[in-house]
Amino acid sequence: MSATSNSDSWIGDPRLGSDLSNQAQPVLLPCSVPGYEYQLDPYIGCGHQCLYCYALCRQNGGWMNEVRSYTNLSGRLADQVSQLDPQPIYMGWHCDPYQPIEAQRCQTRESLQVLLDAGFSACILTKSDLVVRDIDLLSPMAEVSVGISLGFSDDSLRCLFELGTPPNSSRIAALRTLKEAGIVTYALICPIMPFLTDIPMLLKSLHGSVDSVWLYPISIQQEAGRNWQNIWGIINERYPDLTTNFRNAVFHSDHEYWQKQRTLMEELAKKSDVELLVNF
Repeated sequence: MSATSNSDSWIGDPRLGSDLSNQAQPVLLPCSVPGYEYQLDPYIGCGHQCLYCYALCRQNGGWMNEVRSYTNLSGRLADQVSQLDPQPIYMGWHCDPYQPIEAQRCQTRESLQVLLDAGFSACILTKSDLVVRDIDLLSPMAEVSVGISLGFSDDSLRCLFELGTPPNSSRIAALRTLKEAGIVTYALICPIMPFLTDIPMLLKSLHGSVDSVWLYPISIQQEAGRNWQNIWGIINERYPDLTTNFRNAVFHSDHEYWQKQRTLMEELAKKSDVELLVNF
């Protein structure tokens, strides 16, 4: 497995963005993920080109056209952690810390070195197998965990909705490598695309590679949102027979699709040796 094999797959140019040079701007921010006080996003913007990303509705049109980084990120991070008690820092909330540009810029790796030196640890969420590059920094951390998200068992589907991400086989191999290194691993089956995501197949492919699996539906807030317009165009073109049911399931959490999936997950959980956490 090559941790950097997909680093050139992004359509845009990750060097276009300017650095965030305001030294007074904190790089550690309050975290809304339960169990974590602070989060760190080494980049602003993302080169994975996921057409369903919730961040597309929060940012301007440049979110997927350029990636911005912090000037002196490691120094600014070191200043902040020196004022805090050691604790795990969440990485991967607003951007992917191992998106393609990381292979060249290494801002995530530098941040992990700062955290390790200060006695901190990290909880990482990514779509990329590049994370295995940093096992040497992750393994010594006391409370480290790494999660990888995947929402499509079929790589042809993945290529439609996630233009710049590594294939599932690379992600699952990365989870296995991390687990063998003694790192707590988890997977996010996310986004669950109604009638397209094969949850049982993904669970089967993850067997032996993770300690837990979290399941989340696709999150679309409004039909006017850029993310919905992106995926709705694909559904209309590629899966015209699904349009009505797909739309209804996306915007109605009580749709029978989700009820059937919950029942299925309850049955699978009884047979599974990993924890399944269903969030729909």
